[in-house]
Amino acid sequence: MFNFLNYVNLYFYIIQARNFLYDKKFFKGFEIPVPIISVGNLSFGGSGKTSLIRYLCENLSSQFDIAVLSRGYKRKSKGSVIVMEKGKLKVDWEKAGDEPYLLSKIFEKKNIKVSILVDEDRKRGSEIAFKELGVNLILLDDGFQHRRL
Repeated sequence: MFNFLNYVNLYFYIIQARNFLYDKKFFKGFEIPVPIISVGNLSFGGSGKTSLIRYLCENLSSQFDIAVLSRGYKRKSKGSVIVMEKGKLKVDWEKAGDEPYLLSKIFEKKNIKVSILVDEDRKRGSEIAFKELGVNLILLDDGFQHRRL
């Protein structure tokens, strides 16, 4: 019978193999011509990612046209949804998810002109942010699990 450490070792080797295949270009990545800051870690929720995203938006929005890209945890919509466009809230919390909606309400109240998108496909979401919203900085909420971008 496997114990917990055997599962951890197995997970470690799978991630190492995946990273090796990306490094050797066996798996294709995707590049977008704007800087991307990935906020998060490899742990579960409650580690301050939303607070850091808020801080970065509040302090960088005067120098950059920012889009926050999130998966939209607990949202009831699918695909790509523009939650906030240049400081204007566009959807309700059910379409946005709890954290993107919370950030949108805070930014709307403080008149911080950022865009927030939710999309389970980070590639598609980043393309929309760049091509349709014209941003020059993307903040990825919890993006370390997404090596493709």
